[in-house]
Order: sequence, then C-alpha cells, then structure tokens
Amino acid sequence: MNLHRWIPFILIISSFTIIIEAYVLFHWTKYAKKRKFNKLAYKIPIFISILAIFSSLFFNIQRLYSSSPNLSYNFFLIFSSLWYLPKLVIAPFLLIKDLINFLKNILFSIRNKKNIAKHSNISEIDYSKRRTIETVGWTFAAIPFFSAGLGLTRDTTSIQFHIIELELPKFPIKDGAFTIVQISDIHSGSLLSKKLIDKTVRAINDAKPDLVVITGDFVNFRIEELDFILPSLNNLYPTYGTFGCMGNHDYYVGKENISKFNQKLEKVGIKLLNNSNYQINTGKGIVQIAGVENSGMSNQNYADFDKALEGLNPESSIIMLCHEPNNWEKSILRKLPIDLTLSGHTHGGQFGVNIVGKEISPASLVYKYWAGLYKVGDQYLYVNRGLGTTGPPFRVGVKPEITICKLRAPQTIV
Repeated sequence: MNLHRWIPFILIISSFTIIIEAYVLFHWTKYAKKRKFNKLAYKIPIFISILAIFSSLFFNIQRLYSSSPNLSYNFFLIFSSLWYLPKLVIAPFLLIKDLINFLKNILFSIRNKKNIAKHSNISEIDYSKRRTIETVGWTFAAIPFFSAGLGLTRDTTSIQFHIIELELPKFPIKDGAFTIVQISDIHSGSLLSKKLIDKTVRAINDAKPDLVVITGDFVNFRIEELDFILPSLNNLYPTYGTFGCMGNHDYYVGKENISKFNQKLEKVGIKLLNNSNYQINTGKGIVQIAGVENSGMSNQNYADFDKALEGLNPESSIIMLCHEPNNWEKSILRKLPIDLTLSGHTHGGQFGVNIVGKEISPASLVYKYWAGLYKVGDQYLYVNRGLGTTGPPFRVGVKPEITICKLRAPQTIV
C-alpha cells in the first residue's frame, strides 16, 4: 500500500480544521470579552487548539505507519473528537449570526442617517436576536460532550442483537431453521481494547450458529492490525464454518499483501469468498453461499458477481456476502437469482436516534440502504451496523451489532 497518498488528504482535513478552529475561537474570544469572562476562558482554548492541531497532524501521520492500535493514538482520537465536534455544532449558529449582521449592514448602508435614526429600534432588535442565536449556539455546542461521554461509556461496547427470521421460497432445508450469525466492520485498528471482540465471540458462540459470516473491513489500513483480533476470532465455533468477504478498508493493506491477508484469516478458520462460492452439505440440504470482492469506492471495482455464482444452482437459495449495500440495487436486485444479500460498510452512521421505533441517522443521507432489513419481491438485503468505528472512536445511539438470521423454507399448511 502506498501510504504516502493519504498524507495530502490528512493535510486537507487539517487545513479545514484550522479554518473552523480559527473562526470559532475568534467568536468565542469576542463573546468571552463582551461578558467580561476571566482571560483564561479564551486563552486556554487557544493554547489547546494549537496543541490539538499539531497533535492531529502528528498522530494521523504516525498512525499510517503504526502496526497495531496503541493507547496514545486512541487517547488522541477521543480527545480530538471531544474538542472538534462541538465546533461543528456551534459553527452554523455563528455563521447565521454573521449572515444576519452582514445583511443588516447592507440594509443600513443604503439608508440615510435620518432613516437610520427612525429605525434605531431595529438595530436593538437585531442585536438581541443575534445575541440569542449566539447563546443558543454555545449552549448546543455542549451536546457533543455529553453524547461522546454516553458513547464511550455505553454505546461503543454494548452489543445489540438483531434477530431476523426469513422464509426463502427456494431454501433447501425443509425441517427447522438454519442460523447464520453476521458481524461486520470490525476495524481492528480503531478498537480501544480486545473487550468488544472477545465479548462478541462469546455471544456468537452462545447463539450456537450453523454459520458465521463477516462482511468486510477487518482492518483500517495495515495487515498487521489483523494480529490484534485473530486470537479472538480463532475461538469461533459455528457448525459449518466461518466465511467472509473483503471490505474497502481491507484493500488498503496493499495489493502485495492481499494473499497474505487471506492466508492469515484462513489459519483461524475464516474463508474469504473472493468472487467465489461454497456449497455446504448439511445432510438436510445444500446451502449455497457466495461472496464478492469490494466494489463501490472510486478505485475499487473488483466485484465479479457472475464469477461468484459459477456452479451454483439458481433453483435453490443463494446467500451473497457483499460489503457495500449499494451493490444490491446496482448489480443484484431483479438481475441475479440471489435470495439474501448480507452487507455492512455504513456502520449505521455510528450516530443516530430512535424515535418511536424509527431510526434516524446521517447515514440515511448518503446511503439508500443503510441499516437493517430491506425486501423487494422475494429478494432480501440486510445491512449490519458493524462492530467497530472509523473516525471518532465511539458510537452514539447506534450500538455494535450482531445479526442472528434464521432461515427457513416456507411452511406448508396441511
């Protein structure tokens, strides 16, 4: 992997961060002086901001060359998230305030002094509104602190189980259910400890699955990150094995390491289905499972669905592992004889709320299929919310997910 290509991206993000930081701190200094706060109220944030910016550059570049999660980097991620997220909340309020002020100045610039005097009360009203907007903004900026605290203490390590029961018209096993447990997006490089992955493995084994599937993004950037989770994954004990597919982050280990990546996983009993398939003879019927390499990212178009289906019986149910859910509508739906597609990638947005049973997340603005179960005709898609994180090392309102999928043939009523 050419790690150097990430450095321009890091520099661009850092530049954007500096602009936001300067803009918000400028307003905070004015706000603090206007209300005669102690000088430390604005001098300390300026010092922390400078420290955070240089730390951001150092740790992000260092992380590209680090072989495994480390305490200092994870501490930095938490600190930077708590420091920067409130800025993203307050900035729109400040922008609105500045826009009102800008429009007011234009309005009064085209009036003469006499008219300004007549409408002097407008200035007082506008100022009052601007002050209210500013105060509301600073108040709302505190929300990410409480949200992040909640995420770090509960939502990032508290696993949520989603159980789905599906009747597939062509499912070969007529007697009882076939249980598949799905996890996704472990992102080993972002794990704060082994606590989550160990807890996940125990929970999966307790479910006594017939099959375990992992739908991509085992790591963030480096193949060495696998070593952090392999001992835990080696303790999975499904009846018929563990299968997986590649996620977009898994390719960042570099083309020269893909074969080694597969071998490492196979040593702990995880078979990656790279545009390939596997037929499981349960004694009651043959379960067909296929998997594709990743497609969807700008430089990743490796999926070959036709190749993945070679040799399978289209008259019997086919289960497809495909990391990015957008491929379902693009390449599978109404085009291929695939009954159930299992995907991940979206993390459920990592941040969200549940209002009267309805999930709301920023991920829904980016992905049409972003979390949970979708059905069109007799074809299903399930999008797992993932285990790990990218970016901020915590979740708020979207917990790590284990999906328990019970498949059955339609029941005949006698």
